[in-house]
Amino acid sequence: AVVSTQSTGASSREAGIWAVIDMLMILTGILFYCLETEPSLKVHFTDHGDPYYAYIWWAQTCVTLFFSIDLALRAASWPKPKAFFKDPINVIDFLSLLPFYMQYLLEALHIGGDSHLLLSLGKLFRMIRVVRVVKFFKYFKEMFLILDFIVQAWKEIVLIICLTSMLLIIFGSILYNCEKEHNEKFYSIAQGFWWSLTTITTVGYGDISPVTWLGQLTGSILVIFSLVVLTLPMTIIITKFNYTYEAKKKIYQQSDPNFLDSEENSQEGEEGDEVEDEMPLDNTFWFNGKRYSIISCPT
Repeated sequence: AVVSTQSTGASSREAGIWAVIDMLMILTGILFYCLETEPSLKVHFTDHGDPYYAYIWWAQTCVTLFFSIDLALRAASWPKPKAFFKDPINVIDFLSLLPFYMQYLLEALHIGGDSHLLLSLGKLFRMIRVVRVVKFFKYFKEMFLILDFIVQAWKEIVLIICLTSMLLIIFGSILYNCEKEHNEKFYSIAQGFWWSLTTITTVGYGDISPVTWLGQLTGSILVIFSLVVLTLPMTIIITKFNYTYEAKKKIYQQSDPNFLDSEENSQEGEEGDEVEDEMPLDNTFWFNGKRYSIISCPT
């Protein structure tokens, strides 16, 4: 029961309350982590004599104790204790708690200047706190639709990565050779790769740009090529997402009638006959003459 309450916000009223508190604690921990890096606020987190230090310390301690209790309850009620750390969420929570207790352990043992390695590891583990935001996925089934789609469209995503890499390597190398004697910013082929990546994705930071007519011509050709090459796979991905979303939505609605709001359910009811004919009710769907299976999502 404890695991069920902590795993989803839809199983009961208590689970919903726990989910809200858990999300607020996650956001609070991330907020403290971000504010600690601000130069003007850093003194409040490090100077023991600062008037705000005690308040911030107690707030961080409460957040840490909440996650410690949460982790302990999950571990105590886990169906198979040996498989507890096979869940990535449990590993993330455990590693993110280590810096807090490691700091007090070092202070209790009076370990000072010789603990640079441990302190560096502590800073590394503290960054893991940001990864806690992935716990939001277990409270929103809609997010699983995106994960399922990414799994289904892995071939198309790999295709885009391969096409982007090809354009990046070819045009990055060409531009380096065009600009190396006239533009000091292109001091290596790696810089050419960076320029190619920002150009292909149409980001265009403007931090480096070609100055020779040959380099500008190369850049113009790259822009045209990237628009054509990347548009075609994206069209396939969007079409596949529509099919995957509709199929998976029906599967979720069968297991949880409250998955979508009443308005969307009513709209679907009006189009029930058309959707019934187009979309199957099992874990598979047809696309482009082929049958695809959809990975089931834990409920």
